Amino acid sequence: MGDSTAIISFEDIFFRCVNNPDGGEPNPKECSFFLPQNEADSLVVEDKVAATLVKLLDMSTEDAEKSADYVVKFAKKVFLTLLYTDTIEFIDELQTAGFKDEHLPVCYTQNPSGAPTGHEVCSLRPELPSTSRVPLEGFANWGLRKIAEFSQKQWIFLCPVFDDTEFIYQFSKEQRLPFMPAVNHGEGAGHFGLVQRLKLHPAHYRTGSSSIRSTDRGDDGPIEVALKYLLQDGRPAEREKFYKREMDTLQMMNKLNNRHLIKAIATYKKGSQMYFLFPWADGGNLEDLFQKGQGRLDETQAKWAFTQMIGLSAGISELNSSKFRHGDIKPSNILCFGNGAGTFNDCRLVIADVGLAKFHAEYTRNRNKSTTTRHGSMTYEPPEVFPKTGRAILSTKRYDTWSLGCVFLEFLIWLLYGGNGLKAFYEDLNKDPNNCRFWKDSFWLGQQHRHPAVSRWIKRLKADLRHPSAFRDLVATIKKSMLVRIDGRKSSKDLHQELLKIQDKVSDDPKYLYSSDLERLASRREPASGGTVDQGIIKNLSIQLSSGKPVSYVLDEPSHVFRNVFDDRALISIYSDPGWRPQYMVFQR
Repeated sequence: MGDSTAIISFEDIFFRCVNNPDGGEPNPKECSFFLPQNEADSLVVEDKVAATLVKLLDMSTEDAEKSADYVVKFAKKVFLTLLYTDTIEFIDELQTAGFKDEHLPVCYTQNPSGAPTGHEVCSLRPELPSTSRVPLEGFANWGLRKIAEFSQKQWIFLCPVFDDTEFIYQFSKEQRLPFMPAVNHGEGAGHFGLVQRLKLHPAHYRTGSSSIRSTDRGDDGPIEVALKYLLQDGRPAEREKFYKREMDTLQMMNKLNNRHLIKAIATYKKGSQMYFLFPWADGGNLEDLFQKGQGRLDETQAKWAFTQMIGLSAGISELNSSKFRHGDIKPSNILCFGNGAGTFNDCRLVIADVGLAKFHAEYTRNRNKSTTTRHGSMTYEPPEVFPKTGRAILSTKRYDTWSLGCVFLEFLIWLLYGGNGLKAFYEDLNKDPNNCRFWKDSFWLGQQHRHPAVSRWIKRLKADLRHPSAFRDLVATIKKSMLVRIDGRKSSKDLHQELLKIQDKVSDDPKYLYSSDLERLASRREPASGGTVDQGIIKNLSIQLSSGKPVSYVLDEPSHVFRNVFDDRALISIYSDPGWRPQYMVFQR
């Protein structure tokens, strides 16, 4: 140890911490003042520790080096807390008592029976031998003020390191977590919890196989995460039951390691609060994607969409094969990873909210409440959930096939007709405000059947995809294998095999994917952000010509038309393409 070796000061520690200090500007929820693990490791090295002890305690070089060896091997966090609270003079007593980082955190109790000083220091580590509040002899000569300061400030240095080999954690309510504010760190409400966007310090996530793939995060910077914590309302036993079920489901999904199923980072309890930690989806969700302008339909976009639908079916098939069902597949529960700075063609669709979704569905039915979201959970539920007679069928593996069929139909409408086309579909589906599902009760038949609007749009897709192609096959699969009654519906495993057969055809002939029909549709489809009109299927069409004279056309059968669904502005021209079935295109003034 040379005389010029720098010592470790309070300022060295303070300015290496992240987030606002205690007593300063308030931090966002779940963000606290803490020293990152990498900063602690860079500070607490033997020569610096020894130099600090010589300087502050007037130790001999030999004694300082012995203490430094103890600190670096066993007590880095203890040493930093002593420096930060100006209690470094007690380091010898703690070392003699064998006090180490593994005994942290500590607490103190006032006036325990038989304590000569009126207070007692105990460890809060439940896994330590004997009881979890064993008196620690190294604090025997401390005054109460110094013990209180040490107990309060120790948390700055105790942020945990999440490890992808561990999944379940238990923390004290005072525990600080290694989170930092994200650009937009506001909360989003869910059915049973809130989701907050945060950053996880990279030194506090240890990964070998990388549960957050390199395509979804930077190599060195903070990791954007979604922290979901359960609401405190409801009965504690019910919350505990849900937490256990969600935890088990997420553990199983981590083991499946499917690219299209969410892989959680951790789950933990902090005091009585319960949390789930996920990687943040920088592209939002599929519902967000549907609302964006997607540009022109080209071969790259078609390939991406088809590949993602194959992947989603694979994820659900694996999930169902593990004796789990999702129970709430919908666009808002399908996340988009990897397209934060690029186009959506770069993103990977990932199914999320498995346990939460299933629990919500049962919770909702038990209370006879419906979702307040216009296109919420009930929109995508299959007809057997609300049978006209008998009990609801909830556990079948064919449940998820119906919901996935709804999503696939929306996906195809968006892909082929754009965001405006999807909006027109929703309007068609929701003409009856009391029924916004993809199926409808039939008074005359005494059973549920596919919603007429759904059938019309399937018919339209088949009409526009006239020639054999992957997407025509997909429409047929939706019609015959997915959006049908449960006795004719395929399981997710059989569905995935059917889609793989379509994929084989594409492998043999790439033009089977981006067919001439898709090229023709692409030439007619305008970007959703271009202010163009939308498509719909109607019998009566009223048009106002440039002369201002209204003209009404009554068509013999439903035909494909364009209409303005935003503001009903006047339309000025209409024509038919002789190469297609009767199709009329109307342009805005």
